[in-house]
Amino acid sequence: MEYIIRKIKAEDWEGVRGIYLEGIKTGNSTFQVQAPDWKERDAGHYRQVFFRKIMLVYSYIKNMLLEKLG
Repeated sequence: MEYIIRKIKAEDWEGVRGIYLEGIKTGNSTFQVQAPDWKERDAGHYRQVFFRKIMLVYSYIKNMLLEKLG
């Protein structure tokens, strides 16, 4: 399996935001009640790197949920 480490970009935010929203739903990941848009997120965080694997996990979970919801 290949992992890519790089800075998060604006075009990544839609998928990452989905993961963020799932964390908000659990109530265990953050005290936030809504996910910021890209500009808010980018302004409020240091430049970070992330694993591309996160996006793959998000896609997998999303597909599982969509199948269950029909």
